[in-house]
Amino acid sequence: MRKLCAVILSAVVWLVAAGTQQVSAICWLL
Repeated sequence: MRKLCAVILSAVVWLVAAGTQQVSAICWLL
């Protein structure tokens, strides 16, 4: 159960990081 929680947390962190990279790239292009 704890391992599953860690996997979910790491996935959320990865998604947030990817999202911020996309937003910063879009802002840079603008």
